[in-house]
Amino acid sequence: MDQLKLLMVAALVLFGTGMQLKAQNVTIPDANFKAQLVANSAINTNGDTEIQLTEAQAYNGGIDVNSKNIADLTGIEAFTALTSLLCNFNQLTTLNVSSNTALTSLGCSSNQLTTLNLGSNTALNELSCSSNQLTALDVSSNVGLRILDCSFNQLSALNLSNNSLLNDLRCGSNQLTALDLSSNPLLTILWCYENQLPSLTLSAHTALTNLNCRNNQLTTLDLSTNTGITELKCGANLLTALDVSLNTSLYWFYCDSNQLSSLNIQNGNNTNLQFFNTRGNPLLTCIQVDDPTYSGILWGIDPVSTLSTNCLTNTKAIEQVLDHVVVYPNPTTQKLTINLGEYKDDIALEVVNAMGQTVLAKYIVGNQRLELNLDNIVSGVYYLKLTIKTSATTIKFIKR
Repeated sequence: MDQLKLLMVAALVLFGTGMQLKAQNVTIPDANFKAQLVANSAINTNGDTEIQLTEAQAYNGGIDVNSKNIADLTGIEAFTALTSLLCNFNQLTTLNVSSNTALTSLGCSSNQLTTLNLGSNTALNELSCSSNQLTALDVSSNVGLRILDCSFNQLSALNLSNNSLLNDLRCGSNQLTALDLSSNPLLTILWCYENQLPSLTLSAHTALTNLNCRNNQLTTLDLSTNTGITELKCGANLLTALDVSLNTSLYWFYCDSNQLSSLNIQNGNNTNLQFFNTRGNPLLTCIQVDDPTYSGILWGIDPVSTLSTNCLTNTKAIEQVLDHVVVYPNPTTQKLTINLGEYKDDIALEVVNAMGQTVLAKYIVGNQRLELNLDNIVSGVYYLKLTIKTSATTIKFIKR
């Protein structure tokens, strides 16, 4: 009887031990995810076909399972010391990293995530969650965040007030109608293209080197304090004027498809501009540059645009010029002198008789003082029409 009792006790002990050993294995239902973990000798230290809880808890490195056809990352919660997780380009619809409190880097782009809870990941400094289906993103607990890529989602708002260390922000292709960056003065890269932003304030971001804000609703863009910018893409907005004369490091400049009538790129370093595109600005008749004879091999401008060292394209300034034009003598017998003051660029002249017929028309290039020979015009009352860009004035004179 004693032997029977001993055998029963031994059997119970063995059964209990087996259950305990089984309970120590991490549950990983996705076969593709499990295969990647089992194949990683740094994780699967005993080389068996399972991942024990002790193995998962002891691992403090990174897991890279990009593009492994994984639909479920259940089991990742056991890796409490995990510092980096890359699970981009999979079929994930959910991701729970609340137990991975040591994470400093998370890449979960190109999945099908609709939510992402990062409230427990206070050590995070790099986050890439682009190309998902996120409608909201809370990074208020991630105060050490330096890199954030949340582009190609469905975000209508983005609060970055707690992320003062952020230096790389990519939030393009969302539905943002406002972007407050006042708490992020260390930004060097800002990609906020393809949103619905009506304005962008960057005066405090003096370290900015790369800005892509194309395809928004910007009507103005002040970059006077962002003198270190090397790449600027601000096309497909509603800009009417742009001055980058203080941005001496510009290498890439695209401001195509706007409503520009004034553009000053006279920064003293135009030879550094290798990529230049102002096409799609039909009102931009003059671009102010360092040297009109220089044009980079990849410069693209509209046929209507010319390069000049002295563009006077500001409408108010043009009107001031036209308001101060002096025409003499009046009446005249042979010649009519036109003094344009300090204006030295192109101007169109037209003399119209009292019947509204054009009797003389000229296009003058770069002259502050013009003389019209009226020998072939009969005596009478005439009107001199002067046109600069899109502004014009008409002056009455008499030919005797």
